[in-house]
Amino acid sequence: MFKKIILGVMLLAATQAFTQEIYDYASADSVTLKLYLEGNWRQLIRSGKQILKQNIEFKTLDQRIGYAYFKLSDYYKSKKYYEKALAFDAVDEITLLYLYYNGLNTGNKTYARYYEGKLPQATKGYLKSSQIRPVDAFDLEYNYKTASNDLLEVRSAPDYKRMGINSQLGYKLNLYQTLSVYKQDVTAYDVYMYSTKQTEYFALLNITLTPKLNILGGYHYLHTKLDSVLYPGHIFLGKLRYNSGRWAAGVGISQFNSSFNNTFQTEAETGYMIPTNPGIYMGAKVTMQNEPDSVRWTYTGSAGIMLLKMFWIEGKVTLGAIKNYVDMDGLYVYNSIDPTYFRSGISLFWYTGKNITLYTNYTYDKKHYIIATDAVFDDLQHSFTGGIIWKL
Repeated sequence: MFKKIILGVMLLAATQAFTQEIYDYASADSVTLKLYLEGNWRQLIRSGKQILKQNIEFKTLDQRIGYAYFKLSDYYKSKKYYEKALAFDAVDEITLLYLYYNGLNTGNKTYARYYEGKLPQATKGYLKSSQIRPVDAFDLEYNYKTASNDLLEVRSAPDYKRMGINSQLGYKLNLYQTLSVYKQDVTAYDVYMYSTKQTEYFALLNITLTPKLNILGGYHYLHTKLDSVLYPGHIFLGKLRYNSGRWAAGVGISQFNSSFNNTFQTEAETGYMIPTNPGIYMGAKVTMQNEPDSVRWTYTGSAGIMLLKMFWIEGKVTLGAIKNYVDMDGLYVYNSIDPTYFRSGISLFWYTGKNITLYTNYTYDKKHYIIATDAVFDDLQHSFTGGIIWKL
């Protein structure tokens, strides 16, 4: 019986070897061109991979496989083969154009802009491409937080408004700026009540070093007033980010100085887009904060999924003390008198069309509330956010 099984396996292997077509460069070109003209994308991919296994590779073969994946909406694999084609001809217009399209379709705007800048002038004109766009997009955001009725006796519901503008200063240079205002009334130490108003300015410069490597530098100013007394804060930050396609990673540092704190923060993050349909994203970040009298660690995990090519849903959980915490590449700063020690939330992005994105978020916080020198208690905070991004 065992000999029959071995014989069967050998016969199957021999049959497969016999039926596998042997290619040369001419037949590889003609077969894949025929499949390309027929629009037989799946067979083109199968035949193309078989040809590559026989150590036959040329520019148009990689382009055809890349285009087949593009037609099947697998933009990550399409990008992979167009990058292989680029190694044969670094100025090929078709290759550069589809690298640009794949960057857009995978949400990697800096990658897309890098290759957009390398396109011929005629193609840029067709795409209505501009090297400099002082106003590329703007966004508006509103956030409202609330808690239990007992807590509202000593804390008003915080109110946060933000508006931002994105400027393309070149094909490899992007500047994002935003203004925001935070307000809350606070009762502390039994009797003393004060009004907090924090006006903020944030600027982030993104420089594309290579299609997959970016360096970010930012500055965040906090104009914090407790009643009429000003306590300014300054944050300087830098980050290095690598994005190979499905996998991305980054490391960053920031220095936050104010009248209340001196915080040095380091972070490392990574994420991976799982090759499923629909696409699923998994991410993780670890943060360390050093202050003169303490060291804090914070851990964040996230997961997202694309639905119907229109909706992106993402959940996030953060463990650890969120105090004087710089998040989202410096866009948000959490420096409330009442630190968070657990956070979870869910966001929904709706890509309504070519130019408009609407988004909403719900966040659940567990916080330590400082009411008096000897009175600290825990309570919950619910946060609701809505926003719009308009690409001009």
